[in-house]
Amino acid sequence: KEFGTIYNYNCIEADLVDNFNDVVIGIEVLKRKVDGIWHLAADLSFKDKDKESVRKTNIESTTNIISLSKSLQSPLFYVSTAYVHGCDGGTIREDFGARPRHFNNGYEESKFDAELLIKNASGIQYIVFRPSILIDREVKKISNFGYYSFLISLVKLRKSLNLNSDKSLHLPIPLLYYSKSTLNLMPIDTAVEWFYMISRDSRSFGKIFHICNPVPPKVGEIFKQTLSAFMIRLPLIEAPKFFVFCYLSSASPLSIFFSPMQSMARKLKYFRGYLLGNNRYDMTNTSMIINKNLMEYFDLSENYIYEIAVIFRSKVN
Repeated sequence: KEFGTIYNYNCIEADLVDNFNDVVIGIEVLKRKVDGIWHLAADLSFKDKDKESVRKTNIESTTNIISLSKSLQSPLFYVSTAYVHGCDGGTIREDFGARPRHFNNGYEESKFDAELLIKNASGIQYIVFRPSILIDREVKKISNFGYYSFLISLVKLRKSLNLNSDKSLHLPIPLLYYSKSTLNLMPIDTAVEWFYMISRDSRSFGKIFHICNPVPPKVGEIFKQTLSAFMIRLPLIEAPKFFVFCYLSSASPLSIFFSPMQSMARKLKYFRGYLLGNNRYDMTNTSMIINKNLMEYFDLSENYIYEIAVIFRSKVN
């Protein structure tokens, strides 16, 4: 819906890996009648044990969607991730860069290779979107992924100790962080608006767009506001990057003497690569299409992370 105008959107329930040919045959009548195919589906697991299934799902589904795009002669709008750069640092360009030396997980690698499939596919128009970590400031739906999985671990911590909602938790267990690290939290309402604007502009075809926060919050501040929202007090200690990496790589420091913190410790371990980064995302293409100062979209409260965590906690409880 754009300013009162209603467009037709159709969702087709299908397995994007197995039996996909049945879907193609069933909708061939739509050839040259579809303005665009949005491919947002993916296996998001970061777990090592899921690496092969993640790759199979994300690569084969993209291969099939490319075939569908060709069959219907329709543009493909592919939602990737800002983290296809893996462990490479510095400024991340809006282009198909060299293969990273290392990836944080199999999900990132599968997305990098899926982008290459699209780049090398002949006979299709495409747009690649690279969103960072999406957050819903109104918490309309409860999620257990990304930043929200950390909030879930804090909910579990309080419940395991049978704490009343108004009771604070004081722990002597330190939480280390790297002072320069940021976490690119991107408001989903802004992301959706940018998706739409970019997809409607013919200049976007054949390009990559970073859908990222140009002023990402510091990880230390995220920890501070989040723990405050859950009324959990523990020592937050700034430390060199190497020591923080070693700390986050093991669940022991947080949970060996206090088992209720195991869930929180596991989440920190899974996301350690993101908790240590301070990348800058080039947004030249995005700025060109949005055609206004991107900072105007990020007039956020200084305590917006705290506010999100409070709303999340109230809804889960």
